[in-house]
Amino acid sequence: YRRFQKFMIVVLLLLHTSAASFAATVIYAQNVKGLIYKSTDSAKTWQQLPPMTSAAVATAALAVDPQNSNNLYSIYFPAKGAPPLTGVFRSTDGGQTWVETLTTVSPPIAVDATASNIVYVFGDTGGKLGMWRSTDSGVSFQAVTVVSPMPGGISVIRNDPSQPGTVYAVVSSPAGIYKSTDYGATWALFSKPGVGVTDLAIDPKNSSVLYVATYSSACGTPAARCGLLKTSDAGKTWQAIFGDDCGNVVVDPRNGNIYAGGYLSSALVAGATRGGEV
Repeated sequence: YRRFQKFMIVVLLLLHTSAASFAATVIYAQNVKGLIYKSTDSAKTWQQLPPMTSAAVATAALAVDPQNSNNLYSIYFPAKGAPPLTGVFRSTDGGQTWVETLTTVSPPIAVDATASNIVYVFGDTGGKLGMWRSTDSGVSFQAVTVVSPMPGGISVIRNDPSQPGTVYAVVSSPAGIYKSTDYGATWALFSKPGVGVTDLAIDPKNSSVLYVATYSSACGTPAARCGLLKTSDAGKTWQAIFGDDCGNVVVDPRNGNIYAGGYLSSALVAGATRGGEV
């Protein structure tokens, strides 16, 4: 196994604040301004995608269909002076055109890893925090649950690619990871890694192996740098495998390679071979 190493400056500038999704050699990513970029050659070159609408000032969240990389879902922030609402936009042509499908929601958004016609997003469901779910690839959404006992501040949604119906949600305050095994209908506390989590990824070959991205300052001292944490026992224990600030983490489903975006040495991406061994 090789150590985490510098990958490409341009990749991290796009990866470190938001999501990246892998499909063959296609990668989508966002930069700090919320602009969406696309690479069709494994991150060697990038092109900026057209804006969703003149009313959208920035993309707040991005999700990609794991079975069809042309299907994208994004949540936007409205322009200055517009009503303080966010909406879901859907693209079926790789981000060239967009159609709005849902309003009054908030980031994050996710496509189910085993049934890509299912899309999850959190938002207001009758004055309470709840989940909206689509079963027709984002054409329409239905309010399916009031999220309980999960508190507010949901920052990440991820699906287990090998366990149908299993969904994870990262909660920022109080910090913790919650799990659903029935497509988001009910939830239970899964794990508390002990630090603030900015992203989560599940090993596609082993559901007991998960990775979380954190900021090293969350560990309390410069000597105890968190960066990237790994559990091999379904969240019972966690170990640091990369000691630098990480904004997000993804596992390439083709080969199990791990990619972490962070602020390493003037904002460079870090990559590792399968398992994150260092």
